[in-house]
Amino acid sequence: MADILHEITIAAPAASIYDAVTSERGLKGWWTDDVHTETKSGTVAEFGFFGHTTVFRMRIDTLTPASEVRWTCVAGPEDWIGTTVGFALSPGDDGGTTLSFKHGGWRVASSHFARCCTTWGLLMHRLKGFVEGKGARPYFVGAGVAE
Repeated sequence: MADILHEITIAAPAASIYDAVTSERGLKGWWTDDVHTETKSGTVAEFGFFGHTTVFRMRIDTLTPASEVRWTCVAGPEDWIGTTVGFALSPGDDGGTTLSFKHGGWRVASSHFARCCTTWGLLMHRLKGFVEGKGARPYFVGAGVAE
């Protein structure tokens, strides 16, 4: 099994980052403008891409305020199904917060895995910009990728 791992320090409190990865408003601010979710364990969040031609459904497994979020992919591209996505928050340097990201349980480290690794890295920086108030916007907008 293969895992995608990223770590980034964000100059914001953990509660702000938690909101950005759990609320519909937050997720629309840095990832995709096509998202429907509830901030409630056991529900399924839906993330649409490319005019809703690609859809991921993530079961929300763990919501520990200002600390941890974990999802399991229950629908989407075949190699994503059963993988887990996690965001762990801990105190960082200079009053910031360290975000440790993991997209784990990939069966094969394929070329799609490599592309997703790159995209998640870009997304972590968009998340950082959004939470820090630096004018970030969603990476996926409408039918394509934002610039």
